Amino acid sequence: DVTLTTTFVGNPYPSAIDAREFIMDNNGVTGGSVYVWEQWGGTNHILEDYQGGYGTINMATTEKAYQFNDPTQTESLLARKPTFYIPVAQGFFVEVVNDGNNAVLSTTDDIEFNNGQRVFVKESDADGTNPNNGSEFFRSAGSNQEANEVVEMGMIRLELNVSNGNSRSFVLAFSDQTTDGFDYGYDARTIDPQDDDMNSFIGNQKMLIQSFSPITDDKVIDLMFNSTGAYDYTLEITEFNGVDENQDIYLRDNLTDTYFNLRNGAYSFSSTTSGEDTERFDIVFKNQTLSTGDILVDDVVIFTSDDKLFIKGLNQDAKLLSLTNMLGQTITSFSNVANSAMENGIGIQNLSAGVYIVNINTSDDIKIDRKVILE
Repeated sequence: DVTLTTTFVGNPYPSAIDAREFIMDNNGVTGGSVYVWEQWGGTNHILEDYQGGYGTINMATTEKAYQFNDPTQTESLLARKPTFYIPVAQGFFVEVVNDGNNAVLSTTDDIEFNNGQRVFVKESDADGTNPNNGSEFFRSAGSNQEANEVVEMGMIRLELNVSNGNSRSFVLAFSDQTTDGFDYGYDARTIDPQDDDMNSFIGNQKMLIQSFSPITDDKVIDLMFNSTGAYDYTLEITEFNGVDENQDIYLRDNLTDTYFNLRNGAYSFSSTTSGEDTERFDIVFKNQTLSTGDILVDDVVIFTSDDKLFIKGLNQDAKLLSLTNMLGQTITSFSNVANSAMENGIGIQNLSAGVYIVNINTSDDIKIDRKVILE
């Protein structure tokens, strides 16, 4: 995991400040997110006896900390989403990048606060649901100014629930002004990864809030699932805003070859292995198991035998056929493969034993990805 280099600062004004204005004024100095510590449970300073975490703010939205289970939980002991507005004397963390001159910051002198960041927002206006409502002081248990360059975002908020009572909420956001790569101010790293957790990711960086270009049928968002192997899990959509109401959102489980439409409810699953898994789950926006033309993709059978790869029931030629390993590396590929050749088996000699993904792009541009095991 990439280590965050953070510094602790605080709102120096006798009024709230808009975190989005602060983020944009510090482009090139900070990582583009604000992290606010919240302790919502526990009665002392012994680590195992309190519950707390980091609420996250960026230009796209805000997100609450990882929620630990507490059998005595009440509404006041639940993690809260911060608002966009940082109240008087509130301290917060930012990731230190550099001072704008490619030199690592050694002090906070280059972090900018200015009067343009100030807003009149009362703490009493905060309702804990809308990040635009009020400022909220995070410690133990209606603005007169708009942030510059605010981008209209479509948003899908997802929540992983663990059978031990813990949960993680994270956000996928979309706009025509953000990309599938890193966008300053619109992508926020996960500052507190946990043993049973789920996030999107960029490279090896876990993301709590990640922004993308607009949704398309071929967009694939990889998820990183971390498991102790001791619990059952569900994943569900808890918020769906600014996205076409007819847009389906599928969780693709590559282990079970399952597409589940999260618009219809929560997906339940289990894990018997421990550690990080970046291959099992994707968010996709088209169900490739549905019937397309005269092909029912679920009826396509792919298997290996005697150093051959067999693909039966496709009824189309393949413009491109490739095998990739679990690191995403293309091991071998074939162009313009006749359906009869796939039915009779394609030679795949000299491949090491292991798990591979077969990627097929048919003559009608139907895409099929299927896992096979070579022994």
